[in-house]
Amino acid sequence: MTVLCLQLNPDPSVELLRAINYHDVPERTTGDLPAPAKWSWPLMTAEYEVADRAVHSFLGTRVELTESDNKWLKGLDAFEFYLWCLDETAMGNRNAENCLEQITEYLDAKVDLPKEIKEIYDEYRATGWKRTCEQLPQ
Repeated sequence: MTVLCLQLNPDPSVELLRAINYHDVPERTTGDLPAPAKWSWPLMTAEYEVADRAVHSFLGTRVELTESDNKWLKGLDAFEFYLWCLDETAMGNRNAENCLEQITEYLDAKVDLPKEIKEIYDEYRATGWKRTCEQLPQ
């Protein structure tokens, strides 16, 4: 996410970069709740977010973000998950197919993505990206 941010966001705030680097820290304590579970059970997700905030507070990794930075954080997280799904399905992970479908629907419907994320996502969708060795320098 940090690499994506630095490539897509011309001048990210220090707070956004901190939030990106800290956003998965609570998972060391809470575990990583899979996206399909978050999408399917909103009440469980809400409780998970309470635990997430508590761990951030305890560890001092909670970052207050502006509305714009929060949109960047959520957009980068979603787009990075989309890229992960593309990679996984390209390598034959059939379990990632449903996640790819769901994150694609989410990103297609998302109206408040930063325009830079929306543009690169639309480019990936339009080109039908596939993992190939031909993309790598020889």
